[in-house]
Amino acid sequence: MVDVTDVTDEMFEDSTYGRYRWLVRPVSIVGVYALMFASIAVWYDPETASRVEWFGLDVYLLEWISLLSVLIVVLVVGPAVARRPTAVRRFLVRFARDRVALVALLVLCWVIAMAFYGEFVVGREVQFDPAVSHNPPVGFSAEFWIPNTCVGTESDGSCYGTLEHPLGTDRSGRDISHAVTQGILTSLQVGVSTAVIAGGLGTVVGVTAGTLGGRVDDVLMRLVDVVTSVPAFFAYVLVMMALATGRTHVLLVLLFGLFSWGGFARLVRSEVLRVKTEQYVESARAAGAGNLYVVRYHVLPNVTTGVFVPIVTLVPIYMLAEAALSYLDLLHTHAYTVSLGEEIADGFDQPYGYWWYVWWDAVVPAVALTLLILCIFLVGDRINELVDPRES
Repeated sequence: MVDVTDVTDEMFEDSTYGRYRWLVRPVSIVGVYALMFASIAVWYDPETASRVEWFGLDVYLLEWISLLSVLIVVLVVGPAVARRPTAVRRFLVRFARDRVALVALLVLCWVIAMAFYGEFVVGREVQFDPAVSHNPPVGFSAEFWIPNTCVGTESDGSCYGTLEHPLGTDRSGRDISHAVTQGILTSLQVGVSTAVIAGGLGTVVGVTAGTLGGRVDDVLMRLVDVVTSVPAFFAYVLVMMALATGRTHVLLVLLFGLFSWGGFARLVRSEVLRVKTEQYVESARAAGAGNLYVVRYHVLPNVTTGVFVPIVTLVPIYMLAEAALSYLDLLHTHAYTVSLGEEIADGFDQPYGYWWYVWWDAVVPAVALTLLILCIFLVGDRINELVDPRES
């Protein structure tokens, strides 16, 4: 039997990797953020569609930023979910019993699947055929004189929709179902990417201010005041005017991400201050724990309940901002992008004088955007229970 006095560090296999293993994830997250901003600085070109050409990769810059944003989300959420299999099972059971949330999740998955189907199966190339413009959706009809050429059947002076164009066609003859799926993908890319940038900046500033306090807190809160005093919308418009042709989705993601994290930082700071007053944190400090230990083991795991839902809420807010700017013609869509806001605006701008003659041009994109935002809100509210440590 080994005497207690013979116990050494080697018996616990205290390796260098073991001591610094916890740094792998935060360093990886910071590295992905650095790669994202470096990519924008290197490949952003307001005159073109901005393509990333790196190690044989050739994609559009907006897609590249979206992929990096999803990677950041996986790095942040993935390990937390993997460490709590019991909580995950309990959550899935509760989620399955909530019919509203379950339906919202299924609809959201279906919408996203259709968006990726349009991206990778149908392709980005949009077919314009003015000869078949303004054909109605399946199950509806339009006056015979509205479509240039009726693709479906004509009866009693009306043109009926066909499965060839299940959601109808717009005034350019473009299939609306294809345009909507592309628009949904663009909205998701903009919403997730911008929320990741704003959420990351707000989290770093809020945690730092709340943990260190004192002069650091004062300086960071004054910085927050400066950021919140400059609305992201006006920052985008000013930079767009300065660049002349800078009405791009990448510029929207960057500026809205850099100028809309102030309120989120205040929320994170308030959550950190709340956690710092808990008895387990005071006990840790009484035992000699430093700021780094408190942040790692107590602050970050326990502020998720107060910040996860706001981050998810940011996604539809930025999606609405993108649609609004496109609707106002303040956002330029290249040949490879489709904006639901631009589709809605084109639907209301009809040569017939009354948009309801071809109502599907505006209504279908509007319904798709509303459905997508509603599902994100409902699902995000339920997912909050999954990452809440107090639900364990």
